[in-house]
Amino acid sequence: MRVCKAGSGPSSSSPQVIRKQGAAPPWEVLVAQVLPGASPLCAAAWSGARGWKTSEDRGIYQALSRAAETACHPLGKRPCKMQAFRIWDINQKTFYLRNNQLIAGYLQGSNTKLEEKLDVVPIEPHAVFLGIHGAKLCLACVKSGDETKLQLEAVNITDLSKHKDQDKRFTFILSDSGPTTSFESAACPGWFLCTALEADRPVSLTNTPQEAMTVTKFYFQKD
Repeated sequence: MRVCKAGSGPSSSSPQVIRKQGAAPPWEVLVAQVLPGASPLCAAAWSGARGWKTSEDRGIYQALSRAAETACHPLGKRPCKMQAFRIWDINQKTFYLRNNQLIAGYLQGSNTKLEEKLDVVPIEPHAVFLGIHGAKLCLACVKSGDETKLQLEAVNITDLSKHKDQDKRFTFILSDSGPTTSFESAACPGWFLCTALEADRPVSLTNTPQEAMTVTKFYFQKD
């Protein structure tokens, strides 16, 4: 997940983390990935480390994550600040608003100023809240009967909490595949953010990400 930028390394006051022989990846790498304004311990948990070889490695990482949770925001504050991101699908369609609905299309000339960026608040490793930049609208996955749909809700992204069950519909799981990212709903597992092949169609959700008529892979770049 490319949400928080890595720093140059731990400060002189950094907690000492001893590398366990054979551990993957090295603990030094975790500590070196320092988030802006966060402690190295917080950065370690938010580095999104992968490739643990043993259950012991995973257990140590989970313990490190819990410790960082307390170290990062002991008063219940978020570990990372909200950041603005650009998003466009692999067919180069960008997002814009039309009648309070999120649309994906090709913006050219003076219309490029209509492009909507996303506000992103990380809440777990690889999990985020997503909102329309500056508009106080958040993306939510809502299920009603047999229908699952994406909708924009008029809430402030900074008021959301990962501890509230009712806020789970705003949570998306990020999965990176090379340079692209997919967004899966945490409230409705198996449903992914998608665009249609045709331009100027609503951004929606699909539970058939391999279907040829939808696009679920996006370029996601810090603005």
